[in-house]
Amino acid sequence: MYRQTGLGRVWVNPKLLASETLTFGKGKEFEKLERPRPPKGNTNSQTEPDHPVLRYLNKRKVQASDTGTIEKTANEWKKGLESLYNSASSLSYIPAGTCPGPTATQWGQVMEVAKNTTSVQTLIDKLFAGEHAVCKEHDLQWSKLVITGQSNIDNFSKWLKNKIHEWLNNKTNTEKDKELLPQIVARFARLAMDVAREKTQGK
Repeated sequence: MYRQTGLGRVWVNPKLLASETLTFGKGKEFEKLERPRPPKGNTNSQTEPDHPVLRYLNKRKVQASDTGTIEKTANEWKKGLESLYNSASSLSYIPAGTCPGPTATQWGQVMEVAKNTTSVQTLIDKLFAGEHAVCKEHDLQWSKLVITGQSNIDNFSKWLKNKIHEWLNNKTNTEKDKELLPQIVARFARLAMDVAREKTQGK
């Protein structure tokens, strides 16, 4: 009855009331009532409890932070890419309806490689190394000349490779940040597809 009404447990005829003199020592009757003590050597009484809900919330917090990093970096790269397409259009004659750089389909290939690759080195190899590389430096679209930095002549393939290496060599990035590279490239490539379509339509 008491527990159903929220009154908790009731101690009937406690031993401490069995004598006329009350003694509040640490007898056996108190053992079950004492709060469990932390293990020896653990001086931190504010340790976070291990609970599935807390683990889930912490995981979501980390995921939100990673998503923010991916979105920020991908959008920064997108801004640079837009200027490259404008540069390519100014450096050579581009017929109407023709993409001045890598096409949306080519960026789609970059996205698929990045989405299905977890190793940073494997990603770099698949994008730039060998005859089957996605971003071949001698490909007609990837090799379109562009102006980067202070009037430096470059091409789309070299620009993307430089962006990747800049991210990896950035001293402010942690090892965990560097591991996000495949996801960053995948997200950037998806944005690049839209840019390529717009530039093909002459926007």
